[in-house]
Amino acid sequence: MGAQTAPESVLTYYGDRSQNDKKRDRANLHKATIDFVNTTVLPKALKHQQEALHRPAALFLRDSKMLFWQPRQVTVKDAIAKARDQFKNNMGTCGSDIYKFLKYLSHSFGDKAVDAAMAEEIENIVEGFLEDYENSSTDKKAKKSITSTARTNLETLVEVFNNEADTGQIDIPGNVSVSMSTIIDWINDPEQSHLLVVQAHDPDALREFAAKLAHVAYESRRRTGQITPLASFIFDEADEFIPGHAGNDSQKKTKGAAMTLARRGRKFGLGIGISTQRIANLDVNTLAQPHTYFVSKLPRQYDRQAIADAFGISEDMFRQTFKFKKGDWLLASYDATGLEAIPIPIHTEDANQSILQFIDEMSQDKETASGG
Repeated sequence: MGAQTAPESVLTYYGDRSQNDKKRDRANLHKATIDFVNTTVLPKALKHQQEALHRPAALFLRDSKMLFWQPRQVTVKDAIAKARDQFKNNMGTCGSDIYKFLKYLSHSFGDKAVDAAMAEEIENIVEGFLEDYENSSTDKKAKKSITSTARTNLETLVEVFNNEADTGQIDIPGNVSVSMSTIIDWINDPEQSHLLVVQAHDPDALREFAAKLAHVAYESRRRTGQITPLASFIFDEADEFIPGHAGNDSQKKTKGAAMTLARRGRKFGLGIGISTQRIANLDVNTLAQPHTYFVSKLPRQYDRQAIADAFGISEDMFRQTFKFKKGDWLLASYDATGLEAIPIPIHTEDANQSILQFIDEMSQDKETASGG
């Protein structure tokens, strides 16, 4: 989970736990719990039980089930590369001078971290470069000028630095930080099962993490030949991770990682799950790889066509989905059901009801403990 996703009170609670002040610890946990629940998007069926979620949320936080991972600090070289990816072409005759200027910045500050002071320094250097560039010649015929495209690109450079400085890195308490190697150990642990839910406030950061995790997990098993335990990488809102169009840099990374899992992951016990309501926006090559599909209502023809092309389900078979209610699915699998490529209508339990039942059981346990 990205640190910016959590309320500040959660980080305060974790940061103060080492103070051995039980009264303050309880107060911090109380505030962190309320803020955590209030900032969690709940389905309508659970919204009326929001207060009842406080106790399980408090236990969740108390037991340090929320962990934080951060990439390495962004450097000047990283920020320059990110800005260059957004540059517009055709900077005219000054294009080579702009790239020489970027090379100078990278050589001078490349490995330094991007913070507010560095962003301000870069902005001042850019302003100085622009002023010196246009005043570099007294000969009107030879006088240099910055094209509008080049100026826009330099403005993009400054904007990227300011954005990186604003994002920054949050000081995460050591007791709730987690490394990539630890996560890989969990995935490869044959003695214990793990459910990891990953969130981030920045979709690009989430995609970067997903691509890195999938790549490291695959390579760790490929090198050692490990094939167990089975592990599945589930992409919710998968069209944001595996789009059919070209996508931005982070989407290209997750698309490549997903394709690796889909095509070669099963040899090493790694699977992929794809969940989306926008099937037509998915990469068709990845969509064709899973062996099992759960199909709900598909009112749009182009969505039905995408599934039909991937699995060969007929239009007649799709018609029964028009009457489906919540929990109704059309299950189609090459081998999981024993009926190869024959779709089967199924009904699954409502997950919200399972959560409500869990809340009731926790309430009863609390009443029993109080009565004792």
